Amino acid sequence: MTGVAVYFHNIPGAMMRVLNCFTRRGLVIQAVWCAPVGEHHRATVLVEASTATIDQTVRELESTVGVERVERLEKSQAEQLSQTRAPEVVAGENGSTVIRVAGPPEENRFLLKWLGSPSS
Repeated sequence: MTGVAVYFHNIPGAMMRVLNCFTRRGLVIQAVWCAPVGEHHRATVLVEASTATIDQTVRELESTVGVERVERLEKSQAEQLSQTRAPEVVAGENGSTVIRVAGPPEENRFLLKWLGSPSS
């Protein structure tokens, strides 16, 4: 598993251009997390790919409109993210759907607000 963190300006189409850099090469994106970080947004993307393919993707991302910078995650970080950050979807007792998201609520405040959680 390989992880790439892409910091970009929140302008129309920026996130789609970032994801297109991966899908254009036929890479299957395993997971994406996106959130505001300071004045920018960060998309953390996990994919299975060779080193050469990731090198090409990073070079393309660095020249993509709206992208500020690109960082590769350590392999151990990517593996940890793929296991600990995946949300778990389960059926609730009353027929509802429950989505369990790893991490403290302050890390997931935007998701909790969007879902209408009372703890947001």
